[in-house]
Amino acid sequence: MAIMSKPTGTPSPSIIEDLRTRLASNVSRDPEALLQAMSESERNVVLHVVKQIDQLSRVSGASPAAILNQYFPHMGMERRKVFLAILGAQEERPDYSAQDAAREQAWAEWDKLRPIEEVLAAGRASRERLNAQTQAALSEPEQLSFLDQLIPPEQPHSPATGQSDFMSSLMRSESGGRADAEYVTRDGRRHVGLLQFSDARLQDYRNATGEMFTQDEFVQDVELQSRVGRWHVASIDAAIDDLGEAAAGLDRDGLRAVAHLGGEAGMRRFVRTNGGYNPSDELGTSLSDYYARFSSGAS
Repeated sequence: MAIMSKPTGTPSPSIIEDLRTRLASNVSRDPEALLQAMSESERNVVLHVVKQIDQLSRVSGASPAAILNQYFPHMGMERRKVFLAILGAQEERPDYSAQDAAREQAWAEWDKLRPIEEVLAAGRASRERLNAQTQAALSEPEQLSFLDQLIPPEQPHSPATGQSDFMSSLMRSESGGRADAEYVTRDGRRHVGLLQFSDARLQDYRNATGEMFTQDEFVQDVELQSRVGRWHVASIDAAIDDLGEAAAGLDRDGLRAVAHLGGEAGMRRFVRTNGGYNPSDELGTSLSDYYARFSSGAS
């Protein structure tokens, strides 16, 4: 087995000395030294560019440093130093005071915001309170009076089943009786509230009444949901009445449910084709399914 011997010869410089040498080679030279290192042709080029910078500065009123920034943005620092030295100009330090002031203002506004935990807790409390109010409104013995708000008062209850029974069944089917219920379809459309209204249907109401609100505001306002519900049922009933003899013998609650699922135009087409027009939603529920489910006497 060979015995290792100590290396001979001149020892290599230490790592620290090597890094010091590299640092020294990267230290920028002064403009005089830089010009001394240039050839005569290079100095002539420098002089030509300096004349251009000086002329642009005089015409525009901008500083030589600003002219260099605008017209020679990629110029190396050493050559830039030479030009400024010849022109007797100084390098300009960017003024960050405006940015600093804006940053301080932003932080000041941030400090005024409520902690995120408090915001989330308030949101949860609001949803819980809304759900509690809805459940109380839907509970006996107050259920009938609340549901009657959703039914046009000029429409009498059906002999076979009251409109309140239909609306109660529809709300439980659509939202489980939750005023803050929400469903988003695969194409991104939101359906919200007790009756799961789309924004398109809410826009119909806004167009008819002139009221202005968002879907988010609608979800948080049970009274607004009641007004829209009353208008919704009245609009559907008017569409059913317009069908005249074509709707004779058909169950009104069933047709209401068809119009709620497929729109008033879809309900009219369903009636005029004797159920031949029967599309399904993305959950697989068809118009005929809703007609059967909500018709008077349906179990």
